[in-house]
Amino acid sequence: MRHLSSVQEPQAAASTTNTSSSCPQSQTSSASGRSLSSVSRIWARLEFDWGYTYYIRLDHQGSFHTYPDLGGPYQSLKEAHKAIDRHLDEVRDPKMYKFLNSFIRRGLYWPDGTSKRRSKSHAMQKSRDQMHQMVQALLDKYNEDYHLLGDLAYELKDVLSFESISEHKSWYYHLNFSTNSKAADDSDCSTSNIFFAEVEHLRQEGHIELSVCCFCALDPINKGILYILSS
Repeated sequence: MRHLSSVQEPQAAASTTNTSSSCPQSQTSSASGRSLSSVSRIWARLEFDWGYTYYIRLDHQGSFHTYPDLGGPYQSLKEAHKAIDRHLDEVRDPKMYKFLNSFIRRGLYWPDGTSKRRSKSHAMQKSRDQMHQMVQALLDKYNEDYHLLGDLAYELKDVLSFESISEHKSWYYHLNFSTNSKAADDSDCSTSNIFFAEVEHLRQEGHIELSVCCFCALDPINKGILYILSS
């Protein structure tokens, strides 16, 4: 079973301000005055049977990229989905469907044969890996929107924290992550940056839509702006 959702920009800054008190209007853009464009899009494909989420990003040239990277880029959304389907077929354990007690077996194992009864630390790492893929898609979108290519591009260093928040019957992801970028003076040194992102989790007409409310480059020296979240 799969579920397709879309990551898009809200239609107006006012809607961002009204939907979450954690993301005031002054925080809807980065420290340099930039905000994410709605030209490109990001979809989330939820594989409930696998307990995993894949992301697909549409770039400005009309090509589709998968997260994690499964090849490509692809020329259509359909091709990107086919790539995910092929990947799932490749990692699927054929023994999962060769036993009479397959129903019980599926309750104990994922389709690739790994046990669902893993340690808490393993479950947390799996969630962190999925957030890493989501943040990488958002960061690639940000780099492309503002023509930050090559040495100018932000490279994802680490997802520092992520949290799901329920507020006024809405769900949000709050994310803090660090990036590296080359120093502005063209030296071999790199600089570290911290970003905050808020993504709203919407349920509409049987599907899930993710709306980017905030994507901010933060100054850790400026107190009162940096969001420190527990994961």
